[in-house]
Amino acid sequence: MALHHVKVNGVIQGTAHRVGRKVVLIAHAFSMSRALRLADLHKEWISDVVIIGAFYRFETSSVRTHFLSPWSVLHALTELPRVLRNIDMELIQTPDLGRVESTFENPGGSENGNG
Repeated sequence: MALHHVKVNGVIQGTAHRVGRKVVLIAHAFSMSRALRLADLHKEWISDVVIIGAFYRFETSSVRTHFLSPWSVLHALTELPRVLRNIDMELIQTPDLGRVESTFENPGGSENGNG
């Protein structure tokens, strides 16, 4: 595994442990395939991926994906907080507690209907 991947994995796992829940990965469309691959490899740490500026949608079976408009960066950035608020929290699995399920459900649900 490349040194870059080891650092990214450490940041993702460290953040998830610090906040006690899975993280949301935010990426630009230029790095969409890399972000989705990373999320697929680390689905125990990543619950959702938000892609900004994608001209096409790519669905994955392991993580929820959300897409923000490619037409206006300003619009995408103003929509980002709304998208993040609508993502249901998922607690991480801890060895001492076993699998912990989140009891928090966002009334709005996830943007693409998977949650």
